[in-house]
Amino acid sequence: MSDVVEIPKTGESAGSVAIVNGCICCGAAVLGLRKGYVVCTKHSPTGEAVYTDELCPSGLTPAQQRVFVTIKWWIQKNGFSPTVRDVATALGFKSPASAYSQMVILREKDILAWEDGQARTLRIISH
Repeated sequence: MSDVVEIPKTGESAGSVAIVNGCICCGAAVLGLRKGYVVCTKHSPTGEAVYTDELCPSGLTPAQQRVFVTIKWWIQKNGFSPTVRDVATALGFKSPASAYSQMVILREKDILAWEDGQARTLRIISH
C-alpha cells in the first residue's frame, strides 16, 4: 500500500477539506488542501511533500524523475542552478557520479543542458 503524506497546512484554515493527489514520481497518495501536482516525501529533495507547477517529462525512470524534480526545486528555491554534488547531496546519493549519470541521460533526452567545464550552467531546456 502507498504511503499517505500530509502536506503542511501553513496559512490554511483549519476547516479545509483534504484532497488526495498522486505523487508525480510514484503515484503514492498525498493529502493536501488543493488540487495540483505533488511530490511525496520519498521523492522530494526537502524530505517533505511539496507541490510543483507541472508534471515531469514523460518517459523518465523514477531515478530520472527524482533528479529532474530536485533540479527544478533547487533552481526555484535558490535562483541559480545546482552543482552535481548539490543534486547528489539533496537526493542522498553516496557519490556525485550517480547524480551525474542520470543528468547525462536527461541531457541526451534534451531535457537538461549545461556548458561543459563551467560551474552552475545547468538549465532545464525542454518540458
